[in-house]
Amino acid sequence: MNLMLFENLTTRLSQMNVQVGLVLAILGLGMALLAKRIARLVRQKKEIVSDDKVLLTCKAFGLVMICVALILMIVEWKII
Repeated sequence: MNLMLFENLTTRLSQMNVQVGLVLAILGLGMALLAKRIARLVRQKKEIVSDDKVLLTCKAFGLVMICVALILMIVEWKII
């Protein structure tokens, strides 16, 4: 595990774990921001209360995706 504090930005962004982490972070942020619309689509109601299970599940799943993305971007994995 190497934290790579002194590395070039283009070198860092070209690593596979950083690219996967960025994709997961974007998907997680999108899921968290669009959670209310997803809940409206699933429930087929105009008004969604703030303690709706679908809304909370979408927000929690988005948060988990963001956390996993941050861990992936920080840790460098040497397979070979």
